[in-house]
Amino acid sequence: MQAGRDRRRTLARRVAVEFGPLLAFFIANAIWDIYAATLVLMGAAILSCGYALLHEGRLPVLPLVSAGLAVVLGGLTLALGQPWLIKLRPTILNGGIALALAVALAIGRLPLRRAFGRELRLPDDAWRTLTRRAIVYLAALAALNEVVRLNFSTDTWVAFKTFGVVSLNLLFAASQIPLARRSRAAAARDR
Repeated sequence: MQAGRDRRRTLARRVAVEFGPLLAFFIANAIWDIYAATLVLMGAAILSCGYALLHEGRLPVLPLVSAGLAVVLGGLTLALGQPWLIKLRPTILNGGIALALAVALAIGRLPLRRAFGRELRLPDDAWRTLTRRAIVYLAALAALNEVVRLNFSTDTWVAFKTFGVVSLNLLFAASQIPLARRSRAAAARDR
C-alpha cells in the first residue's frame, strides 16, 4: 500500500516538473502575450528544476536541458523581440534527443533503460526497439513543430504545444505498452 502511494507521489512530482512550466506558459500566453509567457516559462522551468532537486536529490537530465533551452532561447526572444526563437525550442529539444538516442544506440548504449529501467523491466532487445521507435517519434515531433511554427499563429502554436504535443506523447507511450507486455511475457517464458 505504501509503495503504491510512493509511486503515485513520484509520478505526480514528475508531472509537475515536466508539465508545470508548459501549463504556466499556456496560461500566461492566454492572459498576456508570448513575451510574458516566455518570461513565465523561463521562471517556471528554473523552479521545476529546483523542485526536482529538492524532492529527488538530483536534477533529471531532460528537465534540466529543457530549462536551459528555455532560458537561452527565452532570453534571446525577450532581448531581440523575436518570438520565433522560443518557438524553435521544441524542435531543438526533440531533434536533439532523437539525435542523442541515435548516437547512443549506434555505440551500443541504451539510455532509455537507464532512464526508465526502475519502472519498466525489459530485455535489451526490447529497449533497442523502444529506442528506435522513440528516435522516429521525436524526429517526427520536431518536424511537426516546424510545420505548426511556420504555418500557424502564435496562439495556435501555443495551444498545439500545450495540448497537442502532450496528447501525442500520451498516445506514443500507450502505443508502446504492447511491446512491453510481449517482451516481459517472452522473458518470463525463457526463464
